[in-house]
Amino acid sequence: MTPSRFYRESNFSQIFVERKARDYPLTQLVLRRFPKAHVVEIDRYQEVFNRSRQSWRDTKSAQKIILAEKTEPFLYPASDVIQGSQFGALFYTTPILNCLYDCDYCFLQGKFNSAHAVIFVNDDAFFKDALRQLEAGPFTLCPSYETDLLAFQSIVPWWQKWIKFGRANPKLTVELRTKSGVTSPFSVLEPASNIILSWSISPDDVSKEYEKGTPNHRSRIRAACHALEQGWNVRICFDPILAITGWQQIYGNFISEINSVLPLSKLFDIWVGTFRMNKEHLARIKSQRDDSDILFYPFETSNSVAHYRASLREEINDFFTERLKDAIPEEKLILW
Repeated sequence: MTPSRFYRESNFSQIFVERKARDYPLTQLVLRRFPKAHVVEIDRYQEVFNRSRQSWRDTKSAQKIILAEKTEPFLYPASDVIQGSQFGALFYTTPILNCLYDCDYCFLQGKFNSAHAVIFVNDDAFFKDALRQLEAGPFTLCPSYETDLLAFQSIVPWWQKWIKFGRANPKLTVELRTKSGVTSPFSVLEPASNIILSWSISPDDVSKEYEKGTPNHRSRIRAACHALEQGWNVRICFDPILAITGWQQIYGNFISEINSVLPLSKLFDIWVGTFRMNKEHLARIKSQRDDSDILFYPFETSNSVAHYRASLREEINDFFTERLKDAIPEEKLILW
């Protein structure tokens, strides 16, 4: 699947470029990929990204690219909302802000003032900061936390850059999560033991309704199978699981299908996570849209996080455990 399937190139007929970012190689690469784009120079990316009287939803339909130079910090300690934060030193980084997809449950709608894609082009600064953090010991880094780098690969090669950086620094574990069905970027690279390629996969009933612009689950499964065949560490993430009407049958059929086409025993692991979101982000999203039922579930809140009640989360976790226990070792099934 090519990115043209899930973004309209006409959206990028205008590209904003920070003056101080103009001469970076990544800037020139992106501009070459959009030769007909009208380039507007700006002083700071926030002039467009945080412009007043705009909303994330309004700008999503006219998403633009902003090329910028990031300043410190480059690494952020993971919050309790991020899967994996319970497994030691975990950081995320933000080479791109916002995503090409449009998922109803995406927290970015409530975090940012606009949906414009900010692509940071000073890649060396990111890598230098990661090397400084490595001096304190091994850690895991998630560069796709606020975007989908593989979906952006045909625009800017950040995904490939993190693969190469991770391979050169074996004490660093890099997890790259995606909903993409693209296979060509990792087909030309050698696998590395400290790189984890992760696919978030949802049933078509979920993806068609709540994950607009994303490839269907079969495309994602094919991509994950291809990566496994090439020797990559592959993680499958059922996240977020949505407690929609008939969720037991929907996810039960989904797991059965995945069991029949994906060799689960060969996976690095499987992560299961129910819907959760910072309560302030959720409130802001609900103030901008009323067209998605999953956002208006009667959530409980603890530690500033909106989530399903404990009994429902336990029911969902038990449901997935029962259906996956014979396909994958218990230690490789991570419940969240």
